[in-house]
Amino acid sequence: MTTQFLGGTAALTGRSLRHITRSPDTIITTTIMPIAFLLLFVYVFGGAINTGSDSYVNYLLPGILLITIASGISYTAFRLFLDMKSGIFERFQSLPIARSSVLWAHVLTSLVANLISVVVVVLVALLIGFHSGAGVLADSVALTGDASRVITIADENAAQFGVRFTGADPSDRVPEARAELAGLAAAGQLSVPIWRTYPLARAALAHADLEAGRNHGKIILRP
Repeated sequence: MTTQFLGGTAALTGRSLRHITRSPDTIITTTIMPIAFLLLFVYVFGGAINTGSDSYVNYLLPGILLITIASGISYTAFRLFLDMKSGIFERFQSLPIARSSVLWAHVLTSLVANLISVVVVVLVALLIGFHSGAGVLADSVALTGDASRVITIADENAAQFGVRFTGADPSDRVPEARAELAGLAAAGQLSVPIWRTYPLARAALAHADLEAGRNHGKIILRP
């Protein structure tokens, strides 16, 4: 029974995925349209909405992702309806497969399709300026998998992430950590992304870019 279930689910999932790749309207509705909405609201209507110092795309992306997922789910329901209307369910029941395999195939197809659509939309959002509100510390903890391996000398909210803050008291520095970082940098295993370099005379513009969250790395001021 387990073999029939797994084999049938895999075969029917492949069938549903092939239906998606052969259906341009599905791809347009579930992937292209959310991207079009994202670009439209950011570059056409975004300037009419005051979001303070934050980038408008940071507020817009969650709604676009909900639209993307809802579109994918609606197409899953539509394909399920077509299968039931065409009578193919009855044909599947005459085959040596588990009855639940048909439903599980549609569920797995929906998960895969929605995951691909969401990833594509998020990548486009990153290209036009989206950045996570969690900040660098949360990303660093997620990457290392251990908050004890992350140390900051600038973020006073480090305790929220379980990260050690060493910027308040000079006696609380960790020389061995600095030496390790210097060694990693010298070996080329540690790099600091630099987004843009400004002359000191344009410090106000650099500060505006930083406050708006446009930067994707460090901003450098040069005299």
